[in-house]
Amino acid sequence: MPEKIANFLFRSENVLYVWILLVGAAGVAVMRLIQAIGLFALLRLKHIRLELLLLGGWCVFVLLVNGPIASPKYRLPIEPALVLAAAAGLVQFQSWLAAMRRRA
Repeated sequence: MPEKIANFLFRSENVLYVWILLVGAAGVAVMRLIQAIGLFALLRLKHIRLELLLLGGWCVFVLLVNGPIASPKYRLPIEPALVLAAAAGLVQFQSWLAAMRRRA
């Protein structure tokens, strides 16, 4: 399997497609990291834990109904939760940058 992946990535005839694919995958990884940071930032806020529990319950329900999410159309009901987590992560990153600037 790793050999097939390496052949596809590094010995492909369409190099532009491979680079677009790698940049896209890196972008998804960065957004997932931002969303994870945002989720942890939201979990620290005690006054919205019930809302987060309801949102998490909705996500679990969608996953139970649809199974593993392999297609965007099945991920669509979870997108609002992912957007909230990403926004919270970006706010957390912005406040971290502001704190770094104040120290400097």
